[in-house]
Order: sequence, then structure tokens, then C-alpha cells
Amino acid sequence: MLRHYLTVARQAELLGVAIGNWVLAECWSQEKNRLMLRFIRGGVSRFVELSLDLHFGYALLHDDFHRARRNTLDFFPGMIGVQLADVAMHEGERVIEFHFADGAILMACFFGKGAGNVLLTRDGAVVESFQHEEGEYHRLIQPGDDGMLDDQFPTRAQIIQQLRASTFPAAKALQTVLPSLGRRLAAEAVHRAGVGPIPEASDQQLNQLLDAVDTLYNDCQISSTFYLYHLPDEAVFALAELHHLRQVATTVETFTDLPNAIRASRATNFRLRRFLELRTRMTRRLESERTRLQRALAKGRDDHEHEARAAEWEQMANALVANLHHLTKGMEQAELTDWEGNALVIPLNVKLAPHQNAERYFRRARGVRQAAGRAAERLAATAQAGAAVATLLTQVQQATQAEELEKLMQSNQQLFAMTGAPKEEGTAGRFRRFEIVGGHEVYAGKSAANNDELTVRFARPNDYWFHARGSSGSHVVLRWNDAKTKPPKEVLRQAASIAAFYSGAKNAKMVPVAYTLKKHVRKPRGAAVGAVVMEREEVILVEPKLPEEKE
Repeated sequence: MLRHYLTVARQAELLGVAIGNWVLAECWSQEKNRLMLRFIRGGVSRFVELSLDLHFGYALLHDDFHRARRNTLDFFPGMIGVQLADVAMHEGERVIEFHFADGAILMACFFGKGAGNVLLTRDGAVVESFQHEEGEYHRLIQPGDDGMLDDQFPTRAQIIQQLRASTFPAAKALQTVLPSLGRRLAAEAVHRAGVGPIPEASDQQLNQLLDAVDTLYNDCQISSTFYLYHLPDEAVFALAELHHLRQVATTVETFTDLPNAIRASRATNFRLRRFLELRTRMTRRLESERTRLQRALAKGRDDHEHEARAAEWEQMANALVANLHHLTKGMEQAELTDWEGNALVIPLNVKLAPHQNAERYFRRARGVRQAAGRAAERLAATAQAGAAVATLLTQVQQATQAEELEKLMQSNQQLFAMTGAPKEEGTAGRFRRFEIVGGHEVYAGKSAANNDELTVRFARPNDYWFHARGSSGSHVVLRWNDAKTKPPKEVLRQAASIAAFYSGAKNAKMVPVAYTLKKHVRKPRGAAVGAVVMEREEVILVEPKLPEEKE
């Protein structure tokens, strides 16, 4: 419910009380999908953090906030110094409206295509926007053009009629008929009303269901206690108590302060998302390795034929030795009888003497036995590796924290390295290390010699390699463990921003950064320290900046 209309409305209400009639002093962004507003009154500052992430959108008030010294962009310069008249909630959408004394409105939209947005509007038109806007919010600015706000809310009888016409389970049907209710509140209303399948419910039961909806809405609007339900795969924030989740939650936290509850929800979900991504990646790698080892074991068990072949060649060699006086050089084969009376036809090398042919068969027998011994050793090692992978897979599946998984990955680096990658030379600690979106690792060189070490000895063939184009700077490597896919655009952009930051062009607003797979980067013989040649490059234009440090 963090992105629910009622949650956004409660945040708008708090902001209206806290900063009404204050003056906008600054508006800036220092990371994607997040805008900061600083309001002042009588020498006191208050900050509003607008997160437009579609998973964790919120509007939080801060008494203090540190603006980064570099890599920040200012927005809406014409509004600086204008007094705020009111903060209101849009009637039909998840939009907080900051109404200013000069008639302008800043609309913080917590929905959209890929992310939300902040729009500056005047007289029903968009003047500026925080992020690129293609008209998707036009219906909010000029209501009535598409009839959105003219629709009458359905009566109870109409809602019940629509419920009965639905083929979905009760909670899904209720959510479909009342989209603004949301999945969690719909499930809670069905739970409180005790309604079973819709076709079997009476009108009285369906009216009780709608009574539960009204009660839930009222609870969410007036509640002073807020809840965070810790489920196995997510943490669910709620404005009111959700009884159906209490039954499945491992832990339930309660808060009396809405901003603190939202911060806790954000932090918990970020940690949980990192944990789930890491567990999924590690599980896939271990299952792939387990399958490979199982195939190797099956193949290795077929090597029992080696011993039979060695015995046959040894029998031939012994027969030749026992009959050397009957053989001459140049014979193509020998027809002999061994000491048990078995008839043998033994092919001979016409260029070798009889004793040399015997030695040749002895050597073959020894070679096959040695190969069989090595195969047995490999088979035992493969079985041992398979048992280790099975144990590690169990540990990964039983882990409950990302820190546990990171320790397992650190202590099994070779296993979690890319298949076929050469053993790393150099130590990760010798380079600047960053963790970017998605938990991916990025390394940057510290000097020309360190750049060489990073590129030539540390980077893997399918890692991504970055360097500011047309400028001196650090070599930057993005660890990439999936040779079949390309990193998402935001991952490439953040890695490129690091390369731009550690370049001679770091003070520019935007910097072109070339990147390619590390296997397309080579160091020519006799090249200067830190000098390389790259092929198949692509170029991305980014701001020079470093990832924001974790809280």
C-alpha cells in the first residue's frame, strides 16, 4: 500500500500542515527519479523528498537534508522565491499538488510510464517537467476532456451487479470492480466480511462486503497506527491493520509516525529486493553447476572399459614375449596361442622387431591403466564437487539475509565466476569498488599502472569495459556474469557515470563514455602504461557522478 491513493493522500495532508505558506528556496535532483524541494520561513529550512520510483514512491518531509556538492541538477528555477499557498491531493489520481501564490502548481505524480514525474503547470498547461513528458498527464491538467472526472461513482446496486457478473475469485472481483481499492484492501475486505465465492454469496453478504470496504477506507483515513508486515518475499506497508496478512507474516512492526513507517518500509524492501535478486542469481548458477557435474559423473562411470582394453593388450604383449623365437621383423601379424590355450591374432608393426612390438603393447596397456586411474580420480573429485555444490545450494536456500549470501559468494568466488573465465589475477581491494543498481559491482582504476592491472589481469572477457571518450581517465569495469544478455540501460548508465567522474572531463555537465566487452579491449605490444585499444565500441552520454552511498 505504499503507492496507494490513500497513503499518498495522508502524506499530502502532513505536508500541507508542515510547509503551508513557506517559500520555495531550492529544487534539485542528485539521483534518478528523486526530486528535492527546500522551503524556508524565518530562517528555518524544511525539505520535501519526492521519490517517483513506481515501486517505492513517496513524499517525505525532512528537517535536514545534505545536498551533494557536485553532480546535482537544479529544476524549476522560475519558482525559486515564490510562496507556497497550499498542498492538496488530486481528486482522482495519486498526485500531490503544491499550489503557489502566483497561480503555478507543481504536480508530483506517483504513477506513469516507467516512473512518475513532477510537472510545473500554469493555466492548464505544462510549463516545465522534471522528467521527459509525452502528454500522459494531460487528462489531469485539463479534466473533462476525456470524461475522467465526470463519471458517476457506481451505486451499491451497480457494484453488486458487477460483482455477480465477474468470474474472478471474490478479492480479485472486488479489486476489478473498485480499482482504487487495491489488491491488499480488497483481500482484507473479503477476509473481514467472510465472503466465499461470489456466485454463492447472498445480497446481504455482498452488502456486508461493501460495509467492510467503507470501514477499511475510514480506518485508513483516520488511523494513527501504521503497520509493516514482513512476508517471506516482501514487506507490506499498511495504513490500517490487515488481519489476513497477520496470519502469514513472520513479523509485524507498528509505528505511530507515518514518515518513519514509510522509511522503514523503503529500507526493508530495498534490502529484501537485493536479497531476492542475489538468491535467484546464486541459485541459478548452482543449479547449472550441479547439472554439469551430474553429466560429468554419468560420463565418467563409462570408463570401466579401460581396464578390459588394458588386459587385452597385456595378454598380446605376453604372448609375443613367449614366442619371440618364432617371430621375425616385417611380419604383419602373429597367430599365437597364449598359455591358457586361447588362439590370438596379433597385428604387428612391420617396421619394428618382435620385441619392440611386445614393448609397444605393454606401453599401451600401461597408458590405458594410467588413464583409467586419472579418470577414477576425476570421478571422485567430481562427486566431491557435486556434494559441495548441493551443500552450498542448501545454504543459499536457507539464508535469510543478503549479508549471508554475500559471504557465501565471497568464500566461493571461483564457483560464482563466469563459466570458462580465467582465474583472476590482482585483488579487488586494489581498485575503487562501487555497488550500483541491481547489486552489480563496478571497479575503477586508480592510476595508469592500476588501470593496466584492472584491464589486463583482473577483468573477465565478458565484463563490460568503460572509458571517457577523448579524455584521460580511469579504466572502469562492470562485472557481468551472464554472457547471453546485455546489462540494463540504467546499469550501463551508472557504470559510465563512474568512468566520466574519474576522467579529465569530470566537470562537464555531460560526458561521452565509450564501452565494449572487455574481450574487445587489447593492449598492443610496446604500448605505454595504461594505454589500450578498444574495438566494437558503443558510446553513451552521461553525467559524471558516483552512485549514492547506501544508508
